Amino acid sequence: MIHLGTAGYHYDDWVGPVYPANLPRSQWLSHYAQRFNLVEINSSFYHPPSAAMVAGWSRRVPSDFRFVLKAWRGLTHGEPPPNEPFASFATALEPLREREQLLGVLVQYPTAIKLEKANVRRLRQLREQWPDLPLIVEFRHVSWADPR
Repeated sequence: MIHLGTAGYHYDDWVGPVYPANLPRSQWLSHYAQRFNLVEINSSFYHPPSAAMVAGWSRRVPSDFRFVLKAWRGLTHGEPPPNEPFASFATALEPLREREQLLGVLVQYPTAIKLEKANVRRLRQLREQWPDLPLIVEFRHVSWADPR
């Protein structure tokens, strides 16, 4: 299976090229899903989604459509948070997991996160918090590309 999609779908400048001018915003995801079978949800980076919001996305697309949600920045930027925010974020994803529509959670670390022992521990702790979630990790510091 090849998944084809974009990072987001809610762009005003797509009215015309992607979305008909008279299409209500509430139908943009459904229309998008007629052309693509995957979307990366970026809004979850700025605000953790609720289970109701996630269920709404799921209902608007076919059952074979897939989602990648970017992890909330409160989990990846700054000091590692306590366990509760991890559990809340994972719980919100349940509607997608139940319909087998969650392709993964994109964990985007800031550029300042270098390859060093403390950050490797942080990554292991993330895996411990989300043992059953498919994770996609984006490191932005060049040190993670070191082959050693």
